Amino acid sequence: MKFLIIIPAHNEEDNLSFTLNSLQQQSFKDYKVVVVNDGSIDQTPEIIKKYTDQDSRFETINLQKSAHQPGSKVVNAFKNGLKTQSINEFDIICKFDADIILPENYLETIRNAFQNNPENGLIGGLLYIEKNGEWVYEGNSNKHHVRGPMKAYRKECFIEIGGLRETLGWDNIDSILLENLGWKEVVLPGLQVKLIKV
Repeated sequence: MKFLIIIPAHNEEDNLSFTLNSLQQQSFKDYKVVVVNDGSIDQTPEIIKKYTDQDSRFETINLQKSAHQPGSKVVNAFKNGLKTQSINEFDIICKFDADIILPENYLETIRNAFQNNPENGLIGGLLYIEKNGEWVYEGNSNKHHVRGPMKAYRKECFIEIGGLRETLGWDNIDSILLENLGWKEVVLPGLQVKLIKV
C-alpha cells in the first residue's frame, strides 16, 4: 500500500521540520509527501526546500494565502495539493497538520490496520500535548473520532465520501458520512501523535 500525505502549511517555521523529520524516520517508506505552502511569510518555504532537495518523496506547491474562513483554509490548501497528484497511484490518502510528531511506526501501523480490516475507511491515533514537560492525552474529543491533524483515509472511502469539504466542522461531517456509507472510523490508542502547537 502506498500513502499520499498532504500537509497544508502556513507560517509553520517553528514546527514543520519536526513533522517532516518524523515522516523521514518512519519504518514504512512507501509514501509521497506534498507540502502545500499556503502563503507563508516566514521561513516555511526554506524549510520545505531542505526536504524537497534531499528526498524525492517530498514535493511542494506554493499558494497565495487562502481565505481565512472557518473550516475552509486548510481544506482548500489540501485540495490544491491533491490536484497535483494522480490519486490512482495511491492506496491511502492522508491529511496531516504541519505541527505534529508521528511515532516511527505510525504509517506501518496504519497500513496494517487497513490491510487487515477491509471495512476500515478512516484511521488515526490519539493526540498528545505537552504539559509541565510531559506528553498527556489532549482529551478534546472522544476516543472514537479521528482528529483533523492526522487523518488517513482508504482511497475508496475518500472517493466515496466526496473528499474533504470546505466547511466548519468538516472532520465531524466525515464521521457522519462514513457511518452512513458503512465504513468504519478507527482510532488506534497505541499510536500517540504529539501536537506541538496548541
